[in-house]
Amino acid sequence: CIRRHNRRFRQMTKVCILNDTSRFHHGSGAVMDFIFRSVRTIGWQVTASYFGNSFMFEKGPPELDDAILSASDVILINGEGTIHHDSPMATFLLDTVERYRHKKICLVNTVWQEMSADNARKLRHVDLVVARDHRSYRDIANFYDGQLLLSPDFSFLNRPFHAPMRDQGILFGGFYWGQHAQESGIKGADMALRLLDRQNAVDITKESWHVVVNRLRSARLLVTGKHHDVMAACVARCPFLFCPIPTHKIEALGEYGGVDLRPIDMSLTADGYAALFERTIADRSAFNALFDGMDAAANAFDFEKTLLSIA
Repeated sequence: CIRRHNRRFRQMTKVCILNDTSRFHHGSGAVMDFIFRSVRTIGWQVTASYFGNSFMFEKGPPELDDAILSASDVILINGEGTIHHDSPMATFLLDTVERYRHKKICLVNTVWQEMSADNARKLRHVDLVVARDHRSYRDIANFYDGQLLLSPDFSFLNRPFHAPMRDQGILFGGFYWGQHAQESGIKGADMALRLLDRQNAVDITKESWHVVVNRLRSARLLVTGKHHDVMAACVARCPFLFCPIPTHKIEALGEYGGVDLRPIDMSLTADGYAALFERTIADRSAFNALFDGMDAAANAFDFEKTLLSIA
């Protein structure tokens, strides 16, 4: 899927965006809104944006237009949660980096986890990398000597206006019930959680970013298995608990506040979960440290200035 931008500008930096994840859900939409807004604020022309992870939705790589990429001055790749475990889309994006290595290339908002040395070598052609967590930053720093920066996920930089809502209580987000369920015990946890008030749900695939964030601002706790649900909770400064997921996307956030984030025990009974929820709600100190640390990192990061530094 490609979005073309046909307005003509004179003497403007032309940028082509890869891994546009705005169709995933509204958390990814918040990421892309931030990227598009930043690019246009500095006066760059977006020539095209290509849909992300087509391997999941269309069972193959996106069809890139060589003429568009060749005519672009900058190729901007949204790494998001894609660059891990040599996934097909991760490898495709890094192969594209090699193919257009004569261009200015940015890999931003990226996770990096358990990528092969062969794929890691392709980063030498990248002019700027922005990692979204400390673990990814350290892994990249081990082999990459270009401009490397750290910022929370770009959805965290997209702050909706405050809209007062009634008390939302404990909200339940999305879960990867079908993925890695057998080995992690998630199916059993699903049954226990369903005995609780799972009807009190927040759905980032259906509710807009500003609605999700504002509901969480009025919630006591979020329980989820999705990274961008957690990011919305961090914007809202709402305590959260999370189930095991295949990457360090959520656990690694803890380093922003010097706190230890671990997935919940998936073998509890309904009463055990209820007790865990109340303990988490009662002690916000670790979450306040996390949210303050993320705020500080976000305030120290200037995406627009960073982009201009490589043009």
